[in-house]
Amino acid sequence: MGELPSGPQARLTLSEPRRSDVGTGRPARGPAGWLARLRGSSKPTVAIVVGPGQSGLLDQCLASVTQVIPSGGDILVIPWGGALPASATMALLAPVSGAGIAVLPNAASANDARNLALESRTGAVQLLDAHERLSPAAGTALANPPAAGQWVRSGPAHRASSYLWGPAAAPRFRTEHGRFPQASLPTTSPSATPVSASEDFVEPAAAAGAGWGVPFGTTPAVAAELPAFVAVASAGVAGRAEWLTGFLAEVLPTFLDDLEHAKDPAPLGALLAELTGSPWGRGVLAGLPAEQRVRAWLAAEGRFAELHRLTALRWYAEGQAPTEVRHGRILLDLGIGGLPDEARAVTLGAEAFLARAWRDSAGVRFGVFTALRWVDFEQHPPTVTATWLASDGRRIPAEVSPASGNALAAASRHFRQWFQCHDAGSVVVSLTEPLPAGDWQLQITVGAAGLTGTTVVGGREGRGSAGLLGSLAGPWGTPGWDRDRGLVLRTDRVPPQQQPPPQPTAPTAVAVSADETSLTVLTVGTPAGAGFSMRAGEWMVPGESRALPDGRTETRFSLAHDPWGLGQRPVPPGTWHIAFQATASGSGVGKGRSLAGEVAIGPALAEATPWEETTAHHRLRITRGLRDQLLITTSAPLAAEELGPVRQQRLRAAYANVHEPVDPNVVLFTTYAGTNVTDSPHAIFEELRSRASGHRLLWAVADSSVLAPSGSTPVLRLSAAWYDALARAGTIVTNIEMERWFRRRPDQRLVQTFHGYPSKSMGKQLWRSKNMSPSRIDQMVEQTSAQWSLLLTPDPEMDRHYREQYDYRGAILNRGYPRDDVLVGQPDELAARRAAARSRLGIAEDRIAVLYAPTWRDDRATNFRSAAWVNYLDLDRAVSALEDRYLFLIRGHRFQKPPVGATRRRLLDVTGYPEINDLILASDAAVVDYSSIRFDLALAGIPQVFLVPDLDSYTGDGRGFLYPFLDSAPGPLVTDTDQVVAELADLEALVARNQRSLGAFRQRFLAHQDGAAASRVVDWMLD
Repeated sequence: MGELPSGPQARLTLSEPRRSDVGTGRPARGPAGWLARLRGSSKPTVAIVVGPGQSGLLDQCLASVTQVIPSGGDILVIPWGGALPASATMALLAPVSGAGIAVLPNAASANDARNLALESRTGAVQLLDAHERLSPAAGTALANPPAAGQWVRSGPAHRASSYLWGPAAAPRFRTEHGRFPQASLPTTSPSATPVSASEDFVEPAAAAGAGWGVPFGTTPAVAAELPAFVAVASAGVAGRAEWLTGFLAEVLPTFLDDLEHAKDPAPLGALLAELTGSPWGRGVLAGLPAEQRVRAWLAAEGRFAELHRLTALRWYAEGQAPTEVRHGRILLDLGIGGLPDEARAVTLGAEAFLARAWRDSAGVRFGVFTALRWVDFEQHPPTVTATWLASDGRRIPAEVSPASGNALAAASRHFRQWFQCHDAGSVVVSLTEPLPAGDWQLQITVGAAGLTGTTVVGGREGRGSAGLLGSLAGPWGTPGWDRDRGLVLRTDRVPPQQQPPPQPTAPTAVAVSADETSLTVLTVGTPAGAGFSMRAGEWMVPGESRALPDGRTETRFSLAHDPWGLGQRPVPPGTWHIAFQATASGSGVGKGRSLAGEVAIGPALAEATPWEETTAHHRLRITRGLRDQLLITTSAPLAAEELGPVRQQRLRAAYANVHEPVDPNVVLFTTYAGTNVTDSPHAIFEELRSRASGHRLLWAVADSSVLAPSGSTPVLRLSAAWYDALARAGTIVTNIEMERWFRRRPDQRLVQTFHGYPSKSMGKQLWRSKNMSPSRIDQMVEQTSAQWSLLLTPDPEMDRHYREQYDYRGAILNRGYPRDDVLVGQPDELAARRAAARSRLGIAEDRIAVLYAPTWRDDRATNFRSAAWVNYLDLDRAVSALEDRYLFLIRGHRFQKPPVGATRRRLLDVTGYPEINDLILASDAAVVDYSSIRFDLALAGIPQVFLVPDLDSYTGDGRGFLYPFLDSAPGPLVTDTDQVVAELADLEALVARNQRSLGAFRQRFLAHQDGAAASRVVDWMLD
């Protein structure tokens, strides 16, 4: 679990008999005792309702609450439906200590849980679901809660968490509506007096997306309840379509996604048919996004098979789709026929974004990105006009011209649509003549395809010149930014006379330039003897400085580094800060003190930001930080025609239209989406290269910092060349699933090596555990095993899992993984590799290196390739408890990264080290959990400790296993840091205790690892 941020300290108490208060040793009160004590408290309370499948989000919700809850406030955690067993509660909330958190017993339903929370308090209560976060604005409201009989609403009226109820103001939630609190809200049954609120209290969690926080696959049980609830709710709001539209916009997609699971979809279809059959109902549906409306119409017409297929196909489409403009309407094109235009109609929306602002000799210029959302400006060229609108209604046309330059040619990248290009909407609005006195707002009008929309400039690039509007004051007035009105201009008072900029107190960048190998920064105000470095996260590149005759300092930073002693390579993608350090000179009190900080960005340079340039190895973006510092962002050197969603979609379309035969002489290798050169594909590559077969060998790289191995040609991922290689290579070798749009060409071969020993649930077992529908499972099989030509497994016993879970009927090589060939080499070879790896990592011979490599948890994932860090091991405590010769190597999963600052006393973050086998051989012991790395560690004979406090939940509600975990864990199972320390403190005893079980483990799982797996694969490829 991630550590909770600092905030009011809280003591966790379970309201279950025979439990102890954490950290106190006092017996906890039972439920009745807790309710009696809590009912006597008038403190403001945040009550968190935890439903099935939401326990993995609880710590993040608690983190947001503990940051803002006022001193003396209480936190209640109320699970329902068995969502949070006591053991899981203790593991989840162990980082919290002090006074103020109570966990109440499991309630029968979500509304029972809400009622229990409200019954337990006499003070103000804020309700949250575990998938939500409390915003900082709520802290102010909780510190000044509404009086008795009053409530504050901030956010949508149909969401229970939008309300802060004062004493005796909350309604009773109707348990007959199960998960739905909405029928009891003040908008439908006012029981108190509202007071005003200006800011949102609640922020939906990134992992949850919409406000409806019920995990996919759990809704069929209440699907039949939705129509009855809507009937109650719609009657309660007396025909207010807006309320019901907001509610349906949040919950309806979940029910439609899950409808294939429902035994009887007819009730939901009947509800939607009733809505589509009345003007009022059509008005409700008209407020839904077009794709939801299309699916609602399919359900209303009983076209459930088409609905389920569309749902599966659109699962990863991120709401993107082609459109057409017809009869003055924008219509979504989802390939579904027979639907009326009103079902497919997209709401017209004009948008404008302030990308840059600068001054020249004639006046001030505003670079603006404009769009008519869903209208392709290449197919329908736009006209853009602008108007200065005064607060008293006066209107003055503004001068508008097409934009030029790379900083203003990125409108499509900003609006991020896959099928609609908006680059022609980049314009420059010029202000060269003073406007009459007044308070003016800039309005933008965009027309295309016979459609017209007017909007304000609703957003700006804060990390650039658009964040410095006040500095552009002049005879034309004072530009500024208003949260609600966007770009404004004040001309009713004389702007202050421009004063010369103050002398900088830190080095200030006045110019930045780059070539193929280096970045050069010119600074003024540089203290004598100052040293500079370029930093991004754990990476640091020192600068070389020289003083120029004009008083400026020129500092050159190499755009290459060698962080692990594996050879120079371009610096990786990231946002780089320019840091300095110096010693104050001169006389006085401050003489000799240390000066350190970040290089500031000078006004002229800031006015030019953001701007980009491309070298052979990097795309560089120069911006102004929010503290007025210089920032340089490096990324892969994709060409302009390869950047952004719309260009990527076009490259995918071109890939799909390649029909020429593949080239059997070309082999494309890739590992981990191009982020590394390692694993089985690398071993296969080296074996094939050693055969001198005459093949052309390509290696996909995510960016230039990934060095393609000698003998191969790098192909930049997402480039046109990469798409072409995917289409034309005779053989593709990969260790993860291919992109979802990939389809193996006729006569093309795909070798799927995977990247770890099969043990966790996978394929259909995994997909069913995630409650995927039959249509989605069919689609997943089509995207995965249907594309494989050859599959690698480590043992014949593992074949059946792929046959069963992926319906795979193709060829299998089942005699070990090529990635592990080096782990079964000769002892002298292994010793040499271990010594080299430890030397590169800076591990002295007498140090004991412990590899800590936790895997990710599905219930903490924010998307399918990212998850929050799991922190069951208190690293600082472990380091303090063990002897000084112990050193921890922290290895994050590719889906997660250790907390910032993990590289500190006797802790080394090796997540970025490119070769896991080096880390295995360099280690003397390992602390792991469910990762398949345990098989590789056992092959190398490394003793392991298994830190698995969440084994029950991981086995049950979590990922799960193909076979019992205990059968594949060759080492002690522990549940906390102290037990880990006890096992590691005597490594000889740990090895001795587990020698026999390790031997049996290797005989069962690793008997076929003979060091020749790569050779067998290449034999198959050349056959």
